[in-house]
Amino acid sequence: MATFEKRKTSKGETKWRAKVRRVGSPTTTATFNSLNAAKKWARFIEDEIVMGRHGLTQKVSNKTFSEALERYIKEVLPEKSLGMQRDQERQLGVIGDILGNPYPLQNIDYNCLIDLREKVIAQIKPRGNTGPHATCNRYFAALSHLLSQAVLWGYITSNPCSSLKNLKEPPGRDRFLTNEEIKQLLEACKSNSWKDLYPLVFFALNTGSRRGEIFRLMKKDVLFDKSMAILRETKNGEIRTVPLRKDLKEELQRSFLEHPNNPLAFPRPSDGKQLKDVDYWFSKALEVAEIKDFTFHDLRHSAASYLAMSGASTTTIGTILGHKDPKTTKRYTHLTNGHLVEAVEQMNTLPGSDSDHCGWTNEEIGIFMKNN
Repeated sequence: MATFEKRKTSKGETKWRAKVRRVGSPTTTATFNSLNAAKKWARFIEDEIVMGRHGLTQKVSNKTFSEALERYIKEVLPEKSLGMQRDQERQLGVIGDILGNPYPLQNIDYNCLIDLREKVIAQIKPRGNTGPHATCNRYFAALSHLLSQAVLWGYITSNPCSSLKNLKEPPGRDRFLTNEEIKQLLEACKSNSWKDLYPLVFFALNTGSRRGEIFRLMKKDVLFDKSMAILRETKNGEIRTVPLRKDLKEELQRSFLEHPNNPLAFPRPSDGKQLKDVDYWFSKALEVAEIKDFTFHDLRHSAASYLAMSGASTTTIGTILGHKDPKTTKRYTHLTNGHLVEAVEQMNTLPGSDSDHCGWTNEEIGIFMKNN
């Protein structure tokens, strides 16, 4: 019979340990992130025992990482968001290249993971200022999920990543633009060689959208009559709408006339295809504006910070930014103070636009939340 034990890790995370005992068969255990996954594995093991096939070490000794990865890509990744599919396929591909092919799954143990982690850190290039540890942890989260699936498939008996602690990550960045920096940045964007940089950065500052969400935005999803844009391909896979102020709508309408036959809101200037990055143009604008220690993703922090200082609740901020976990939004709580909304009304103005009013008013935020 199978038994399940709920455990807490040193980080406070909940884990479930499944144990299958049967007379005449060896006791088998494995640890999972959810009770549902633990029960699925236990049923599989019990079925194997009944069919007389329980002997996983001998049965699956020839399974390789590349075989598990191929099945994972076909069966598991399609259930994730498109962004997550791209990230995890790339991350697991890097790990597969480091391991080499063929590499037996049963050879992936704790010592192998420690060595693998050092090689991953040496090879990856962190984005922005997240640091190698944070990036490496994302790679190993993907690997851990693959190995958990391998346990369910009967390829291995347990997930060796369950005994590996995450590397310590630096605290999240709280860098956001000052009023003067916003003016300088927007002016620099206006003078940039790429005309779409200004409306793109203006959109990011107003909506707090992620770069990938902006790059994939289609013109048909910018609803001028409803003052909102629909983000269909988001990080967490859920469709999200963001409000559009009058001045932002006017700027987008002008921008769309520059490339009327292209369905993308912000096409790549060289060939009209989807943008991969804007680092070249954005770095030039930052240089002209004389702004230091700032990344494109920090535009998202700036939008959230100005929402918070305008009196928006963490629920409102989380909805607009698409935070799935409320803990992510809590980093801005020190900037919110609902009973002082009137006192910070002046902070509803985000300087630097033609109308000198990029942020949302409390009334507009309320209407947006009511309709969403």
